[in-house]
Amino acid sequence: MNHKMVQFAQDMNFRVESCKTRHAYTKGTNEARNKVMDWLRSYSGEFDSIEELQKIVDKLNVKMNTNICQGTGMSPCLLFIKEKEYLTPLPDRTVLDGYLSPHKVKVSSQQLVYFNGARYSVDRKYIDEYVSIETFDDMLQIYYKGKMIQVHTISRNPINYTKKHYEQSISKQLAGNKDFSKVVANNLSIMDKLLDAREIVLTRNDALKSYDHMIAYLVSQESLSSWIKRFIQTLNKEERKIFYTEISKILPYITDEEQFFSRIKKVSQQEGTEDS
Repeated sequence: MNHKMVQFAQDMNFRVESCKTRHAYTKGTNEARNKVMDWLRSYSGEFDSIEELQKIVDKLNVKMNTNICQGTGMSPCLLFIKEKEYLTPLPDRTVLDGYLSPHKVKVSSQQLVYFNGARYSVDRKYIDEYVSIETFDDMLQIYYKGKMIQVHTISRNPINYTKKHYEQSISKQLAGNKDFSKVVANNLSIMDKLLDAREIVLTRNDALKSYDHMIAYLVSQESLSSWIKRFIQTLNKEERKIFYTEISKILPYITDEEQFFSRIKKVSQQEGTEDS
């Protein structure tokens, strides 16, 4: 038994028993739960995000907890009421936090931390230190040893500096420069313009120009992106041409694109199932 598992068992007040792999007689509960993966296969292609997958798992969890178990003759949710009487209290909160701490990232020499394809700035005193990142709605919260040190708005921009942090990052290069504040303001303005120039917005009218425009337009819609990429890859050259032609006829008159493409997605998945 590795030392981390032994320590966890001691902190949570339970005993670890070794079992044979894939052996229902010694760990039937675990093997029974492995059926969840088999059940999930029937939902293949019906979710595009972690949130949608969580909803499916929650649905399966309710089913598992309410069905009658052949071994006990009771549903798990009913049996759990009795089993709770034998559970010991959890340890102190500080012990739990040691196991629940968020994923940590290292602050780069540019005072930036990486999150979901973008970089966000922190104070230079945290360079080479490890910080924790959490998200709340559209805000990115950065913590150091449990203390919040910075909050950013989650952005698509690849680099996100606050004015103070940018000043810190170039202070050595511009030490003694009388126009330091002007240089900082000018550089940040140029950076904003460059980032704005990278932003590409396609309209419905743009989508009607060509097949490439149509695909670029659909992929730019976050709710469709993952499905469209997979769907297009399954089409041959002739099918792509037909797809563009038919969608071009209808697209100008659609009032709810999300609902429309959701229906196409469902139909294409049904046809794929029938073909298989």
